[in-house]
Amino acid sequence: LFSLNIAAQSDNWETHFEKSGGVATPDYESTVTYCKALDDASEMVKYTTFGVSPQGRPLPLLIIDRKGNFTPDRVKASGNAILLLQAGIHPGEIDGKDAGLMFFRDLIIHEKLPGLLDGLTYLFIPIFSVDGHERSGPYNRINQDGPEEMGWRANALNLNLNRDYLKVDAPETIAWLKLFREWLPDFFVDFHVTDGADRLPHRGVPVLGFRDAEVGDVGVARLVQQDVARLEIPVHDPHLVSVNQRFGDPSADLRSPAVR
Repeated sequence: LFSLNIAAQSDNWETHFEKSGGVATPDYESTVTYCKALDDASEMVKYTTFGVSPQGRPLPLLIIDRKGNFTPDRVKASGNAILLLQAGIHPGEIDGKDAGLMFFRDLIIHEKLPGLLDGLTYLFIPIFSVDGHERSGPYNRINQDGPEEMGWRANALNLNLNRDYLKVDAPETIAWLKLFREWLPDFFVDFHVTDGADRLPHRGVPVLGFRDAEVGDVGVARLVQQDVARLEIPVHDPHLVSVNQRFGDPSADLRSPAVR
């Protein structure tokens, strides 16, 4: 712990996002370099990979465990819950990568919130669609407020990985399913953001105006409606409209899967 504290004091652990003033995100190589630095700095962190993309990039994975248990068998024997955190399945929505690097930096290097390491093992995929991430440019999502350059929505085979879990066409998805079967995480968090993108109401359906015929779980829909009413969220909020688009139209995800 003493050597870790010395490293935290002497090294600059600011992320690329922080150094840019919150307007830029690091490329694949810089992201992997930061992950490997976390591995080098702490025995609680292991950097590894779990597959290879169509363009030959290894799929990065960080494993964080207080006792240094970095295999599924050892973690399960320890009794820890397993939390899988995934960023960059849509590289244009990359906030989860930068937030994750900052979170684990604070947790491991700066020793903030140490209780979050108790009874929990983290698996962090900083970038899932690595090839789409590297097809970066300032105009990939022109209606989006930042970052200065963002990745492409599909992978190198023009497959949207977020529409590939059932059909499993992409090498990345095959690798992900193998990882998931090996670890069987207790919780899975997949980071998505709008980054200020505007949304328009779909088919004129009222915001959060769920209809029984269009919602699989009517009880969940009613609970959401109650929460919206309780929190007094304005019905013109674009983020709520985007929620309505997805759940108000069950065929939405079936149209143009490589483009959406």
